Amino acid sequence: MENFHDNPDHDNTNSDSFSPLDSIKSPTNDSWVRRHGPLLVVLVAAFAYFMTQLNALSVIMVVVGISLLVFVHELGHFLVAKWCDVHVQTFSIGLGPAIPGCSFRWGETTYKIGFIPLGGYVKMVGEGADESDGNDDPRSFKNKSVGQRMAIISAGVTMNIIFGFACFVYVYMTRGEKRPPAVIDTTEVGSVAWQNGIHSGDVVRQIGSKRDPYWEDFLFQVMNSVKGEKLDLVLGPPNVPEQNLRHLKVEPQHKDQDAKPIVGVNYPQDLKLYPERFKKETPLPVRNESAAAEAQPPFEFGDEIIGTTDPAEPDNLNKVLPLPPDPRTPDDPEHLDYFEFYKRLRLLAGKPMIIQVRREKTAQVENLKVPPEFHYSIPGLRMEMGEVVALRFDSPAEKAGVEVHDIIEQVVVTDDQNRTIRYTAAQSRKAASGTSLDEALDPPKLPYQLSKWAAAKSGPRKVDLVVRRGNSTQELTLDWDDRWKFNHEVPMPPRWSTSIPGL
Repeated sequence: MENFHDNPDHDNTNSDSFSPLDSIKSPTNDSWVRRHGPLLVVLVAAFAYFMTQLNALSVIMVVVGISLLVFVHELGHFLVAKWCDVHVQTFSIGLGPAIPGCSFRWGETTYKIGFIPLGGYVKMVGEGADESDGNDDPRSFKNKSVGQRMAIISAGVTMNIIFGFACFVYVYMTRGEKRPPAVIDTTEVGSVAWQNGIHSGDVVRQIGSKRDPYWEDFLFQVMNSVKGEKLDLVLGPPNVPEQNLRHLKVEPQHKDQDAKPIVGVNYPQDLKLYPERFKKETPLPVRNESAAAEAQPPFEFGDEIIGTTDPAEPDNLNKVLPLPPDPRTPDDPEHLDYFEFYKRLRLLAGKPMIIQVRREKTAQVENLKVPPEFHYSIPGLRMEMGEVVALRFDSPAEKAGVEVHDIIEQVVVTDDQNRTIRYTAAQSRKAASGTSLDEALDPPKLPYQLSKWAAAKSGPRKVDLVVRRGNSTQELTLDWDDRWKFNHEVPMPPRWSTSIPGL
């Protein structure tokens, strides 16, 4: 039998491998291709397939990452084996014959990088299938004590654990994990958050027992609440002093249709469009039938929104106002204010506008012209006004005596031309005279119509309602409230309710 000590490059045995492909770990160069050619063809074909399906850089990074893990793992075996004075013949990263130029001999050990980046091995004298291998060699693995052999065998996994811990500490100390703060964006109409008047853009300073929570802390406190439990909720706009924050006692709702306890809020969106990898799932980075899909030049995957038309000069498309940094993320000055963007969309509703983006691939700044988008209604078809399902606490509606289950039959306002505008459920077509304007009461359009009226109205703004309550009607007068003018309130299943924020 050939002696391993005399021929240390012979790879018929090995100590430990990071891969289960034992049959290709220790080939002889003259026969390896002949014996493992079919497997090599399969591996090359699989690699080529993944290269076509994935980003080439991503594939390379995965290969480098796995190779680094293998190197650290095998280095653990190698260092402890040397420390225990075991004769190490080969240290290999990768399997199969060495890549040309990637093999050298230093002392008694051959170091190499194999063709197949699917594992690695450290080959020692006295560790293998042959019982007689290294019997007389004091530096043989099998002639070491049980404790030394256990140390060598477990060194690979131990080294991986140490390496993982070191990487975690390094990332935490230098860059950290991006954890979004608990910032409120949308509120579900009729939810606990909506009823308590929580504003879009509010920063949560405390939820339950957790101070300065991240978004996942906020979710944890809500979802782990029990029925009847009221959570301390402290929140307010960014950069306001402690004494100006709102202190609420909020009980998460546990209705039958809710899969888990909720308060009815969502975290804000990002100002960056879908990245390029989503191109396989959707042809456009925006909604197919939206105004954004008609932008010229078109939006591209990875675009970052950085500016818009100046709302103070809505008809001047040549003036673009950059978006400011988000005051809610002081540690990230490059993060732009999503809420300012949403506010501008509301102010520029119904007008063409410029949205300024920075292209992901070229970092080039471009101005995209986006046409207005309007509510579409089918002639002769109009939704019926439903019941009032919820009232915001301390709102004009609650103060005026509106009740849950009331049905609004008429809305009456007066504009600056002293015209009376009536939105009436019984009115099937628009009628106008010199001093009045009668329109059909269309529930989806009513919030927008009233907000436009309020924006143009100077002086006191009063809204008269006629509501049906049981078998009788009530006439009520409400003050208009602009505190929730830019609140992002959305109808969500299963309730699908629509709000009029000013009332």
